[in-house]
Amino acid sequence: MKKGFTILEILVTVAILGIISVILAAFFFNFFKSFHKGEDYARLQNDSVAASVFLEKELRSATEVLDPSSATLTIRTYAVSSSQPPDEVRYFIENG
Repeated sequence: MKKGFTILEILVTVAILGIISVILAAFFFNFFKSFHKGEDYARLQNDSVAASVFLEKELRSATEVLDPSSATLTIRTYAVSSSQPPDEVRYFIENG
């Protein structure tokens, strides 16, 4: 009696391993996609907090609000130790 595998057994084994590898590849692709999406969301959230803290500082140090509207905000503020005229800062709000 000969020992070894038949061609059919080898083909079935290769097909099963191929299906398993495709499933694993799809799983890892989705995992990394979700991971990067979470990283982007965290970065966006950190940038938003930093922008709001900066804007809060600017508004608290403002001496005068000149033009509040739905799309722009213009304020006047003095430098910390300056006798020069105040700077005007204009913020624009964009949708999208």
